[in-house]
Amino acid sequence: MKVYLDTCCLCRLFDDHSQLRIFAESEAIVRVLDRIGKRELEWVSSGVLEYEIRKTRDEDLKNNLLWLL
Repeated sequence: MKVYLDTCCLCRLFDDHSQLRIFAESEAIVRVLDRIGKRELEWVSSGVLEYEIRKTRDEDLKNNLLWLL
């Protein structure tokens, strides 16, 4: 199965996890990334995703997101 994780989805990993909903969403994304790593899922990316990430003003966040790609 192919999955597309957009910029908002990837940024969720680096949001404040003190709210239960944000924590749960982040954990779900981690599980999806784990399945991608195990080749159970295929990550589909796009030029738009990379463009949006490169426009991120927070350098630390930008570097973390680019590392995920």
